[in-house]
Amino acid sequence: MGGLTACAYPVHLAHMKSRIAILLAFLIASSIAVLFYTHRRAQTLWLENASQTLASRGAPPADLIHTFRPGNWAGNGYILFSNGWAAFACHTFHDSTKIGDIALFRTSEGILYESHFHFCIGVTEYYSQPQPKDFSRFLEIYGAKQGWKRKPDAEPR
Repeated sequence: MGGLTACAYPVHLAHMKSRIAILLAFLIASSIAVLFYTHRRAQTLWLENASQTLASRGAPPADLIHTFRPGNWAGNGYILFSNGWAAFACHTFHDSTKIGDIALFRTSEGILYESHFHFCIGVTEYYSQPQPKDFSRFLEIYGAKQGWKRKPDAEPR
């Protein structure tokens, strides 16, 4: 039997099973790490593109503002307040699970806010809701529910 005693065989088999279990655990952990990195990288790219798009948009055009009616203070990528505005971009997992749910606001002061709330219907989420007077009031009403957080690297522009 090549030097193995009858007693050593179960020990060798147990050692091999242990190595296989460790290898499988490593492969699973590596796969999860790659998926997480891919997801995070896709979100980062989306955020960079959305930030640039929102920065280039500027204030809502006057003709768009005139189309908004009472109770309809959000649309075409903007939300309007009695005192100010915010540009809006969102992505839902329906479009790509790789990116997932992510949204970005750029206030009229140029400050960016990020959320991972599921905006299945985009800014129409706010239709028929009372119009906040400014972004601070908007955050009081929706901030906690929708998880809006100021981006730490967001400098006013």
